[in-house]
Amino acid sequence: MSRERLVKYRFILAWQDQKEEQWLEKMAAEGWHLVSGGIRFVFERGEPQQVRYRLDYRGSYPQGEQEYFSLFRDSGWEHVCDYFAWHYFRSPASAAAPEIFTDSESRAAKYRGVLFVIALALFINLATLPGAIDRGLATSASGFARFTIGLQLSMVVFLLFVAVRLGIHIRQVRNQRSGVR
Repeated sequence: MSRERLVKYRFILAWQDQKEEQWLEKMAAEGWHLVSGGIRFVFERGEPQQVRYRLDYRGSYPQGEQEYFSLFRDSGWEHVCDYFAWHYFRSPASAAAPEIFTDSESRAAKYRGVLFVIALALFINLATLPGAIDRGLATSASGFARFTIGLQLSMVVFLLFVAVRLGIHIRQVRNQRSGVR
């Protein structure tokens, strides 16, 4: 017997993770439980529950991947899914699972990891942009070549926006006195 599923699409930026967590908690309260997330969210129908969701960004595991997941599991968090390096965890609201981030510095470190990846993508786009412009502005360039210049310029502008916005968010998080929700 297959379970009823619901698919929703949402594009949420890195600094909006708390908004995403609240949305997932609302979905669980309505009986829709996360199966996979990212941009395409898949939910399964179940009993409405009060649960907490938390997201963590982890591009590498200095102490090892198994230790990372064991730490969460031992603290009462269930790993639901991941999307690229974003990990989705949940715990019943009634459980005594501690907050994932208990201070502003550890929360800021999560966003610095995202900022590093954004900065790397921005660097690659900027490094390849002059060649793309040269090819696109050549008299024999196709319309597609010109289109790709516009696309790459749009990507540079978007990545710059995300990098600046993440930098602002990191500063705000670091200036918070209490990292606990």
